Amino acid sequence: MAEGYGVELDGWHKAVHGTLDYAELLPKNPPLKDLLDSLDMPKYIFTNADRIHAEVCLDHIGIRDCFVDIIAFDDIVEHVKKETGATGPELMKSVFCKPDARAFEYAMKRANAEAGSTMFLDDSTANIKGAKEVGLQTVLVGSKDLCEGADYAVENFLHLKDAAPSLWQ
Repeated sequence: MAEGYGVELDGWHKAVHGTLDYAELLPKNPPLKDLLDSLDMPKYIFTNADRIHAEVCLDHIGIRDCFVDIIAFDDIVEHVKKETGATGPELMKSVFCKPDARAFEYAMKRANAEAGSTMFLDDSTANIKGAKEVGLQTVLVGSKDLCEGADYAVENFLHLKDAAPSLWQ
């Protein structure tokens, strides 16, 4: 979509996410909520998905209230639209998302965050590399092995406290 194919975003997101059985795929996760609540710092969701999908996922897991805000694909689309005045296919040709450096810069600006004091967690090695290139601290989730750009690697979010205990100090 960001390559300018002129896809209507709302319809595309509904088609992609509308058939998901969120209740089965994303059960409540009290240990994750406890872990997130124990982190005394502002936390944000930064996703290439649309806001509605992110909200539904967070609600099903039971962690939406752990985050200050969601920075989603549709936010970037609106930002680019405002900055360029572009619409339709021209707008989509200008849109960017992770791992593009502009996406990380936009997210940090929205969160009023500095790269050196921001921890970015993701399951995409490309996104980890992109985050590191703009100076973020990084955690690869879903692997015990580091990838290029990863400061830490955890097989599961629940292992974060063991991998990066300094976040709790």
